[in-house]
Amino acid sequence: MNKQNKVMLLDTTESTSELGWTTYPDNGWDEVSVLDDKGRLIRTFEVCNVNQNTRVQDNWLATPFLLCQDAPRIFVTLRFSVRDCSSLRSPSPACRETLTLYYKQADSQRELERTWAAEPSSGETREGWVKVDTIAADKSFSRVEPSLPHQYKPDRMRRINVKTRSFAPLTRRGFVLAIVDSGACVSLMGVSIFYRRCAAISRFLASYPATPSGAEPTALVPVGGTCVPHSHSQGGTAPRMHCNAEGDWMVPVGGCMCDAGYEPNQNGSACLACPTGFYKAVAGSVPCSECPANSRTGLEASQVCECRSGFYRAPTDANNTSCTAPPSAPVSLTWEYESTEGGVSLRWRPPLNMGGRSEVSYSVVCRICPSATNTPPNACSWCGETVTYTPSQTGLRQSKVTLNNLLTRVTYLIQLRTLSLCPGLNLTGPNGDILEYQLRYYDKGSDESSAMSVFSETNTVTVAHSDPGLHLRLPDPCPQ
Repeated sequence: MNKQNKVMLLDTTESTSELGWTTYPDNGWDEVSVLDDKGRLIRTFEVCNVNQNTRVQDNWLATPFLLCQDAPRIFVTLRFSVRDCSSLRSPSPACRETLTLYYKQADSQRELERTWAAEPSSGETREGWVKVDTIAADKSFSRVEPSLPHQYKPDRMRRINVKTRSFAPLTRRGFVLAIVDSGACVSLMGVSIFYRRCAAISRFLASYPATPSGAEPTALVPVGGTCVPHSHSQGGTAPRMHCNAEGDWMVPVGGCMCDAGYEPNQNGSACLACPTGFYKAVAGSVPCSECPANSRTGLEASQVCECRSGFYRAPTDANNTSCTAPPSAPVSLTWEYESTEGGVSLRWRPPLNMGGRSEVSYSVVCRICPSATNTPPNACSWCGETVTYTPSQTGLRQSKVTLNNLLTRVTYLIQLRTLSLCPGLNLTGPNGDILEYQLRYYDKGSDESSAMSVFSETNTVTVAHSDPGLHLRLPDPCPQ
């Protein structure tokens, strides 16, 4: 048994000073100091009145008053040696090779004054003393030194009896234990009095207090647990374990799980905060996860990783997905005149950098500029609704578009933008800054084919063609 499972109330095996137990009568038990087989000085109690008095002996040896510390069952271990009655020169018919164990409960030492040494009487109870058991020796010795009848000898040490008994239930604050000799030649070399308990423990993310074992040998004491910090019970049922008679925890019921942002340690005794760079989105017993690509955490115990500057997630993206950047510009852009309808066709190849996404779309921006040279884009005006686009101006998946109804002797600025398939993230610069928003609208009752477009470099726009005019604020781009 693990030593932590025993709570010692009294142990004479390590004592070298006078124990001061109570003896009755005065010519019964003697307390003496002897050397054990390892040469250590120990205190023992001895009695051997077999040849001196033919009457039945009744020699009592009582411990001090001991508090039971709420333990319902107490254990006693005796280490003793007994001389074989047949080895005596003139064996007495009253010679015994046994000891009897009694206990008496009380709430204080004073309550027990002058009551521990009752006169012999019949039955199992002597004025409040309860018999635990009669303990017989399995081994005895016969050879002793005439001058030192109780000195330890190698042969004698091999014949030491070790017996453990227990008694219950304990219903008072404390008790006294008595060892009664009824006519033996015995040396009591050690007495250990203890109770068994399940040590305080944290298991399955719940803490359980130290708990004495039950009063019955087969009892299982139910003990409610407390979830460790940063955790909560599973399914709303409080955790519970059971303490058995040997002082071992068993039969766990329920348990706890770590909160979001916390993970269990290796032995399941605590919930630890996710370190920087790791996160845990939901409660459970799984460990923290490293942040997805292009994301980070600034604090411990994070439940989500934020996208790094210049990277984004779409509203439909899960928090455990990587953050992506705006794609680079398309490459190998070429153009050619169309023979009809004043058209120009543009062709290109996909961007070299997709920004971390598998698909992109394209959008065409058309402006009319006052001069063909050195004109900044913001000095140009929109082409308006007269210019049409085949197959469309926005949302292009293929790498070709045709602009129709272009006028001659007019300078056009045609810009081709690569768009991430992240709703709201439209025309972007190289650093992920929004360059342009597009709003498409049409009258109620009409279809999308009659939709008109309004472009804006900010996320606010006024639709002047509506009645009355509308002032709209467009949604922000994909959040981090």
